Amino acid sequence: VIYADSRNSLIDRVAALRAALVVALEVTEAHPEARAAVLAHLSSQAMRDVMVLKPSLLHEISKG
Repeated sequence: VIYADSRNSLIDRVAALRAALVVALEVTEAHPEARAAVLAHLSSQAMRDVMVLKPSLLHEISKG
């Protein structure tokens, strides 16, 4: 069960994280090595996030 308050809190946290990532990418634009480190971290985190999905969900996602 997801309660409205906790759902809104999660949405707020996701929005804040996205905003922070935008700032991180903007700040590192002039610094290729720093930007590469941020992008490498985001790539590996995305892979970790995908690895916990159920195989059936991965199949649905891959269908497009």
